[in-house]
Amino acid sequence: MFDYFYETFLETIEYLKQKGKLDDGMEDLKAASVEIAEPPQILHSDALTGARTVYYKLDLKVAAKPARFVDLAQSDLHQFFQDRRDGSLVAVRRTLSHTDPETGDRYQMFSISKPAGRNMSYLRENELNRNYRVVPKKQSGNMVAQ
Repeated sequence: MFDYFYETFLETIEYLKQKGKLDDGMEDLKAASVEIAEPPQILHSDALTGARTVYYKLDLKVAAKPARFVDLAQSDLHQFFQDRRDGSLVAVRRTLSHTDPETGDRYQMFSISKPAGRNMSYLRENELNRNYRVVPKKQSGNMVAQ
């Protein structure tokens, strides 16, 4: 039961990060390189102390672990989809259901893995169906080999 709770917790944290709805506060950045992308912006200055909250937009270069097609094809957790716009293939894994905090509606989320790495992004089921079409694993293997 604890493992299920912890997995749900991690999936929720990752989803909130992807949507920009989680403030981690201070954190260590682990990257091959970090550059300031834009000039810093002062978001707030405290009238009493003069302390400033400054926003820095950064460009990070992070090493990713590639997602190999053969590994994902052997998994019963992944299904392959083809992007309707550019024809590229992605591996899709069902994650846990989420609840919209404003409406209370439940919706299914899916993790998207690409050759560049696993769990690169997360989509709701309606976004997945709108932007991708299902490709059987046998057919997707032929598409990658070409």
